[in-house]
Amino acid sequence: MENKQQTRKKLRISKNKKKGWKKTDITEVEEFLEDQRLQERTGGLVAEKKDEQLFIVDKAPEEEPQIQRKRKKKDITNLKCHSHLQFDPRIKPARIAHNLRKPGVERRHERVVERIKSGKKTATEIQAQKQSRADRKLKRETRRKEHRLFKKSYDLWGTENTEEDLPVKKQKFNPPKHHREKPTLVSNVEIPHPGASYNPAFDDYQALIEKAHNVEVKKAKKEQKLYNALDAKFKKLDKAEIEKTWLTEMSAGLADDDTVEDNDIGDLDLDKISVNPPVQREKKKTKIQRNKEKKLKQQEKLQKTDKAKKLRANEIFRLKSLKKEVKEKEKKVEQKKEARLKREAANKTKTRKIGKMKFEEPNLEIKLTDELEGSLRLLKPEGHLFEDRFKSLQKRSIIEPRVQARHTRKYKPKVFDKRSHREEG
Repeated sequence: MENKQQTRKKLRISKNKKKGWKKTDITEVEEFLEDQRLQERTGGLVAEKKDEQLFIVDKAPEEEPQIQRKRKKKDITNLKCHSHLQFDPRIKPARIAHNLRKPGVERRHERVVERIKSGKKTATEIQAQKQSRADRKLKRETRRKEHRLFKKSYDLWGTENTEEDLPVKKQKFNPPKHHREKPTLVSNVEIPHPGASYNPAFDDYQALIEKAHNVEVKKAKKEQKLYNALDAKFKKLDKAEIEKTWLTEMSAGLADDDTVEDNDIGDLDLDKISVNPPVQREKKKTKIQRNKEKKLKQQEKLQKTDKAKKLRANEIFRLKSLKKEVKEKEKKVEQKKEARLKREAANKTKTRKIGKMKFEEPNLEIKLTDELEGSLRLLKPEGHLFEDRFKSLQKRSIIEPRVQARHTRKYKPKVFDKRSHREEG
């Protein structure tokens, strides 16, 4: 800004001579002396006066604010100039011919009179009222739309909003019901076994030791099963024996003759080459035999259809047994449903298989009897908080269980001597 005060550079002047005295800045001293002279002229110095002379205690009561009375609005309907138009009770009304009742006027039917007295409305009257109500509502809405003020969401005197500055509305996402369901019912932080305490009860400690023992027994059985399936069946061979077996396996079939002698082909039974047996002239069926076989086949077919019809007709008489079968089927379906629901409920407490690897339970954190301490201060901590939380995420099927990838070398490393280190001769 141009109106900013420019900082004046302080002049460095020598004041050891009388000539340089006039260049000193004495504006502050002059202002102070001028202020003192003004105070002396207007009643004395303020610093020398007492508090009673400077301040006054206001003891007068506060004035109540005057409430303005509302003026009554003039009644425009009852003006004096309209008094001559009003009905005068002293003057009797004039007799007019059309006010008289004609003797020949037809009276309404008694039922119509009763209906009018009762106040009941006909269907046409009700429909007309509904229609008029709807018309009034429509007129009211159109009037409201016409007189509605135009509103803008931007500053009238500001700069125009470009397309980049306009607010972007995101579409509301309605998540499905199962979106907020937990994958498993395993708690986030599991309560440890009471035997894992620094000062556990005897029964709890023995139960924890038994649990750890069962885990180790299972591992030993698994290892023994693998040994029985592989190492126990196949002997361990030396390097020489392995090379010998490899040579025999690779040279198998090379010493045999590939050619087949002609005598062997002649010995083959040509009758057994064809699928169907050979037909002889003596065994050929006559026309009479073929007709008999045809009739027998037709009779068998008719018998089967008759039997099926009889069974279908007898189904009516075995309604009780059919109902029983239906009930048994429904019972089996219900049992299957219950078993499926139980299985699903049990699976919710288990860990799902998300990736390739299966989830393995972490090792039990257990202290032996000689490692137990009476005080919590002397106890050595076991396990790791980060590892515990990581395993908890795997158990709750939030992340997949993984194993650290091994670094495998794709090429064989080349070994060579450098020229600088090579021995001469």
